[in-house]
Amino acid sequence: MFAAVTGLMLMLQPVPAVPPASAAMAPASRMSDAAQAIAVAGLPPLTGDAFRFTDIGGGGRDATIFDARRTPAGIQRTITGVSRTQAGWEVVSRETRRLAAESFDYLSARIETALAAPATTTAPCPDGTDYLSQRAKGDTVRSLAGCGDDHPNGALARLFGVRDKP
Repeated sequence: MFAAVTGLMLMLQPVPAVPPASAAMAPASRMSDAAQAIAVAGLPPLTGDAFRFTDIGGGGRDATIFDARRTPAGIQRTITGVSRTQAGWEVVSRETRRLAAESFDYLSARIETALAAPATTTAPCPDGTDYLSQRAKGDTVRSLAGCGDDHPNGALARLFGVRDKP
């Protein structure tokens, strides 16, 4: 029930899209789909107390990036949708809202649990999806990429409501 409520809280009032940031950080051919999508989303680097979960849809045609961070002004979460076009990735939607401290703490703990769990397989998801979990504490960022059967990112995908089953 809490996961459903959290998922609904993540999908609130939209904010106008921001022009995409330059993805010139590295040639696209050298960057993973997740790195390309994050670069185009124009989100600030993960530092301080923050997390990010990136879902690359089947076939790498679209991505959803959930980004939340604790700031002096409160906790902010941003959900950015990006899509691959012939010209590359582009931002198609963005919404930013405040997030309750309890929800942030719960989601952060779930990501930390996934990062600590051994990935039982690194095989790609059968439908071509892919995930990237990231958690920042101070200047340290831990990441977990991948999918596959029983991969910890699968539970996070269900928590964020992007997949019924990985």
